This record gives sequence, C-alpha cells and structure tokens, in this order.
Amino acid sequence: MRRSHMYYPLFLLALLAGCSRSSLDRVSISGKVLFRGKPLPGGIVTFMSPKGFSNTATIDGEGNYQLMAPVGSLKIGVDNRMLQKTPRSSQNRLLKPPPESASLQPISGVYVPIPEKYTSVDTSGLTCSTTSVSIPFNILLE
Repeated sequence: MRRSHMYYPLFLLALLAGCSRSSLDRVSISGKVLFRGKPLPGGIVTFMSPKGFSNTATIDGEGNYQLMAPVGSLKIGVDNRMLQKTPRSSQNRLLKPPPESASLQPISGVYVPIPEKYTSVDTSGLTCSTTSVSIPFNILLE
C-alpha cells in the first residue's frame, strides 16, 4: 500500500506539465490591417485568448503588423485613436511603449477614423483561430 503513495507526486507533476504547456503556447501571426480595402496607416492590434492571455503589436504605415499570439481561438481589437490630433497639439506624437513591453515599437502613423467598435476585443467581432503553425492573417475592417 505504501508503495503506491510514492507515485502520486510523479503523477501530479506529469499532469501539471501537460496542462501548463498548452496555456503558454504561442504562434507568430503577421499580416495587414485593412480599412475599407486600404491599409490602415498606424495604430495597434491586440489578440486575446478566452483565458485572458494577449499580445499587442504596432501597425506600421503600410498596415503591417507582426506578433506572437496565444494558440487557439482569439478575439482581435484594432485601435488608432492615439494618432488623433488633440486640441493642444498640432502634430501627432510618437508614443513609446511601456518598458515591460520591449517587443512593441513606437506608434506612429496617420489617424484614419475607424468605427469605435473595433477598438476593443470584446466589441470588435473580429476573431481568428490559430494552431502551432505560423500564419499570415489580414484583418479586414468595414
């Protein structure tokens, strides 16, 4: 009887290793953000899993983005409001990412008004399913 207790820690360790790996798997996704068929010239794109894992990338002047996202079913948000000119400033500012987000590039570009629903992963209606294989994925905004 006592011998069987020796195997419990090994069983738990194997179980935990199998569970934790799937929640941390990431895949490279890249593509273009298009608004009414034209590249969106700047902003950020966010991919979020149902468990709350997410990653954000900048959109360059030609609408391109690239990031590592969680594997699985993802919600997507696109935001470029930070490029709007404010009454206090006549020029767009380059926004620097927070220090802990070293993978982000400074955000620059030209503001193009897009529907507000796209700014949140919860309201955009944009989705993507990923596997462990890198994929090209264009994001189409109407």
